[in-house]
Amino acid sequence: MIKAIRRMQERKLRGFVKLLYHHHPYYRRLMKKLKLTPRDIRKVDDLRKLPLTTKMELRENPKAFVLQPQRKRLKKTLSLKQKLSALLNMEKFKEKMKWEYAPVTFFASSGRTGMPTPAFMTRYDLELLKVNTMAAIKRITKGIKRPVGQNMFPFAPHLAFWHVTLGLLDYQDMFWIAFGAGRTELQVDVMEKFKVNVIAGMPTFVKRISDVMVEKEKRSYVRRVVLGGESAPKGLVKAIKDNFSENGPEPQVIQGYGLTESKMAILECREGSGYHIFPHIHIWELVDKNTFEPVEEDGLIVFSHIDMRGTVFLRYLTGDFLKGRIVEERCPYCGSTVPRIEGKIKRIVDMEKNLKSTKVKGTLIDLDVFDEILSEIEDIEQYQVIIKKENKYDPYSRDVVEIYVGPKKHVINIDELVRTVKEKVKSYTEITPRIKIKSPSQIFEEVMGPLKGVRVIDKREKTKG
Repeated sequence: MIKAIRRMQERKLRGFVKLLYHHHPYYRRLMKKLKLTPRDIRKVDDLRKLPLTTKMELRENPKAFVLQPQRKRLKKTLSLKQKLSALLNMEKFKEKMKWEYAPVTFFASSGRTGMPTPAFMTRYDLELLKVNTMAAIKRITKGIKRPVGQNMFPFAPHLAFWHVTLGLLDYQDMFWIAFGAGRTELQVDVMEKFKVNVIAGMPTFVKRISDVMVEKEKRSYVRRVVLGGESAPKGLVKAIKDNFSENGPEPQVIQGYGLTESKMAILECREGSGYHIFPHIHIWELVDKNTFEPVEEDGLIVFSHIDMRGTVFLRYLTGDFLKGRIVEERCPYCGSTVPRIEGKIKRIVDMEKNLKSTKVKGTLIDLDVFDEILSEIEDIEQYQVIIKKENKYDPYSRDVVEIYVGPKKHVINIDELVRTVKEKVKSYTEITPRIKIKSPSQIFEEVMGPLKGVRVIDKREKTKG
């Protein structure tokens, strides 16, 4: 079966590269510069003849990454069936080409550092997104007799919200509700009233929903939680499961992985299964984080489209590191034979700000370590970490790490909690933080942005060299 999947991928790759060579401004120029033609990229391994594509190149000229068929070159990529269609009914053919290639919207990330970089979508893309999301929903909800879903992803031109929404539009086996993010208490009331058993949202917001359900002593019917859009440390996942199981069944927490540029997220079928790829949409590979040479495990994640229209990529460097591998064995949970990305994914290269690792007080630390430490302290309901200069007007003043801690209601000994946080952070980072106590609700309002929760913020001004 794996050999059949590889043959299918290589057949699609050959057609897709031909399409890009004639109609994609960026890759047409790149291949001509490298003196490559579509005949040079016929197998998956041949993709290595191309350099990696980075976020910086996309940001410089987003339009150059959009397929733009030109009439004079269109004949070189049309199938015989399409040519016959054009001869028989030119108007219908033109409408079909418009449906396939004309961008109708775009998705973007949160754009916290300025104008977000768009990934343009055509109707062809939206249909692919809808059909494949329906298949993923069916797999995730297997075993639930009457699935009732609630989409808590933020309403915006954001992949996660529209991924779920499009997948549900024609899905007849689920009653669903879409609130977006916000109106927490109302969402909790609706969840209880409609006996919602499947929810999807950002980890930070879903955690808040679960907190409020416990506070209001609401009955939970949630059996599946789908998380995406930001990191979900183990402690946060455990807290979500514990909260929902306070007055209901313990749910499975299923995670998704995707980015705006991929235009389609990949999901676990069950908790811990690994992310099932769409082998007819993407080819995934791993490269060494220093040399960018291909590796079998523990590497930066790279993908190539072999389908989609609008904005598309070959060998796009995601900036995410997989501590694991891409496996091709049959899934022990659902029996699928498609490859899975298995292991822990973390962002080590922030394509907007270069590195997710940074020096604080002269010590190089991974900013994700704060999430890993604080999410596992059970007496903390909400937290936020701020790294700043002691004197904000002096870029050479010493670094300060402030941690705002929102204790759970049952916590009586605040001093003990503060001592615990200081000791754990220092033992992992060699940094003694300043701890400030705030109400969990106040911290949540400050943490949640328009799209993603930002639990760790670096406010230091970069010195000019």
